[in-house]
Amino acid sequence: MALQRSLACVALGLACAVTTLQAHAVDLSGTFSGTVTNVQLLPHTSDPPQGPDYHEGVAISGSFAIHVVDPQFETSIEGIESVYSDAAGSLSLSYTLEGITSNLDNSFGGGTLLFVNLPTTEFPGQALSVRAPQGTLEIFGPPDSLYSGLDPTTLHFDPAVAYTGSSSLFISLAQATISVDITQVNFQGATAVPEPMTSALFIAGGSLLAWRVRQRALLLR
Repeated sequence: MALQRSLACVALGLACAVTTLQAHAVDLSGTFSGTVTNVQLLPHTSDPPQGPDYHEGVAISGSFAIHVVDPQFETSIEGIESVYSDAAGSLSLSYTLEGITSNLDNSFGGGTLLFVNLPTTEFPGQALSVRAPQGTLEIFGPPDSLYSGLDPTTLHFDPAVAYTGSSSLFISLAQATISVDITQVNFQGATAVPEPMTSALFIAGGSLLAWRVRQRALLLR
């Protein structure tokens, strides 16, 4: 009886753990295309291989991958934008400009910084902004087309929506940063990935609870 009572307590504890541990990991990836709208030389650059206006007005295309693991609320900016940090999150950017492809893989390094907005009169839709030292990516869409409420763990997309955006990227060849007006975004997928610990606890907790039910049924015979 003591053993059964102990196992029942373990099962209850695991069940509680399963309800509190949520699957946070979300992958959102796709491609984009647009036009370079501005070029700014780095402060220390005195004689760049290409002039500051070399890339202005040039078409650009690329791809992105946003990995959100466990965003933690940091602050709210003027009541219209909420900021989340994600120590395990990452952003990868790849872009092709003038026939040259560059990669900013995991450009956040130590994590991600995500900005989500509250709809306003000036901007009634949604915006997702992911920022890093070497590049930023912003995606714009109508209400509820990117996330639910202000929760970045609910990232998703609607195939029927024509998303736009903007980006700021570092060009090593020109020793400059460029601003990009993104006119088209094509998403490839948004998948919630259960955390390994959550899955393991769910299986273990379910097994113990099933055993407990079976033992009780035997005692009632």
